[in-house]
Amino acid sequence: MPLRANAIRPYNFQLSTFNFQLPTSLTMTSIEQIIQREPNPFDTETFWSGNFWQESQNPDLTVYSIHYDAIAQTEEILDRVADDRRTRTLMLEGETGSGKTYLLGRIKRMLNQKAFFSYIEPFTASDYIWRHILRYTVDSLLEIPEGEKESQLLLWLQGLSTMQQRSFMDRIRGEKQVFVRKLLEEYPTGIYNAQEFFGVLYNLTNPRLYNLACEWLRGDDLDDESLQKLGVQNAIESEDAAQKMLANFGRISTATQPIVLCFDQLDNIARQSDGSIDLPALFRVNSII
Repeated sequence: MPLRANAIRPYNFQLSTFNFQLPTSLTMTSIEQIIQREPNPFDTETFWSGNFWQESQNPDLTVYSIHYDAIAQTEEILDRVADDRRTRTLMLEGETGSGKTYLLGRIKRMLNQKAFFSYIEPFTASDYIWRHILRYTVDSLLEIPEGEKESQLLLWLQGLSTMQQRSFMDRIRGEKQVFVRKLLEEYPTGIYNAQEFFGVLYNLTNPRLYNLACEWLRGDDLDDESLQKLGVQNAIESEDAAQKMLANFGRISTATQPIVLCFDQLDNIARQSDGSIDLPALFRVNSII
């Protein structure tokens, strides 16, 4: 029923004054304090971003309209690479803190079903640039993409027509020479140190030799016993060998999926004698690739 105004009786009361303090754990944190706890994404002194394989992006926090055109263009070019198997180069330009590294991570996350992605950290010595690229390429290929159970490297290997022939693979279990000979027939030219390279690829299928094979592929300095287990004579010790080993990956990737090399943080690469960043060294690498 409606309440009549004259039915409300006024009461006079007075609050007693006393001291009351909330426990520290219950005090309300100001928005300023919350902001101060996190690194400033636009401050080069406090914020660091890097290898997209070591950082997890939360899709719920992604604003998909930002850099949408760049992602669409990248996907279009990647589709063309997969179609005609010709290398292409893209350059992402922007001010510090504009999100270039984050964009690389988004591209990797969104397009990893179409290609294998390698994150290449800034090289600090131009004389070792090929070995630097090889190491970071193999390191990235050892990463497991979202939704997969195996590394990019094993997925790349499984993409070979030889590996897809189940009856053939069943026959060669434990038959390394048969596997090597089959790949030599498929790639009679264009593969550097083919016997050893294909032999190491076969070793990737052996859980006991997998780690050693990965170490050799990325140019680690292995001892004689390890080299003997892999069936190779030498480690990858020179720039020439590292360059040709990368070429091997590129040659075989035409039968699987493209490998995307992402060079990041170019402001931090090696310097020339005049103090400028050594872009010519990177351009030479790009031209050769």
